[in-house]
Amino acid sequence: MKQLLVAAFFLLPSTFVLSQNYSIQEVDQPPKIENECKDNNSPKCFESSILKYANQNINIMKLINGGEGTAYAQFIITAEGDITNIKTRANSKPLEKEAKRLVKKIRISKPAIKDGKSVAVIYTLPVKFQKKNFDNYDEFIHTELSNKDFVNLSDVTIPPEIENCDADKECLKTQFRMEIIGKLKQQNFDTSELSKLKLTFVITKESEIDNIVVIVPNKKLEIAVRSILKNIKVIKPALNKNEEAVSVRINYQFENI
Repeated sequence: MKQLLVAAFFLLPSTFVLSQNYSIQEVDQPPKIENECKDNNSPKCFESSILKYANQNINIMKLINGGEGTAYAQFIITAEGDITNIKTRANSKPLEKEAKRLVKKIRISKPAIKDGKSVAVIYTLPVKFQKKNFDNYDEFIHTELSNKDFVNLSDVTIPPEIENCDADKECLKTQFRMEIIGKLKQQNFDTSELSKLKLTFVITKESEIDNIVVIVPNKKLEIAVRSILKNIKVIKPALNKNEEAVSVRINYQFENI
């Protein structure tokens, strides 16, 4: 039985509101994370985008040997869109360090707005880390780390369409595999590294590759895999039996290369 790390993110309004800063609920428009919530000014969308960002950027490998618990990261998003005054606390140093690293990497495209003016807001992000045991990789990818709003590739009527694969499930999986392995080999990753790669991602109903989870022996390989996936263009999303666009999860293990 392999022990893997599961990270669950619980987003709450700040409980440490200072008088000179607003909470997310007090402003007319919350801040916007880069490339998120472009036409949605709700606090809920802001919090969802924080969750999405955290799931995509957490360094799982560094936390596998760390303890369980919750790290709290409080920070200010200034009227200029900068992140300052980061304060963290946790029951272990690895958790605290990872929470601070995640917050530092957030990129704000627009600050909060109140009464037509840019204002500063304060926010507290609790990040809960919990270890669980799993018998296999399929169990792992269907935990709370995964986005629940998806179906498996086997359940769709028409699979997503990418270049060189026109609505063909086997072609789709083979093409992704060839693209990933081929480009990783071009970057001089050796077979012993690639054979340890485990990967799952979602092709959304908006034809985007998202919710990427990479289990790899080192951070360099993880970054390379994410970059490759982000540059693969999805032409059309998957369709269910009612011909409605749906998000579909695709899983890979690369033992036999």
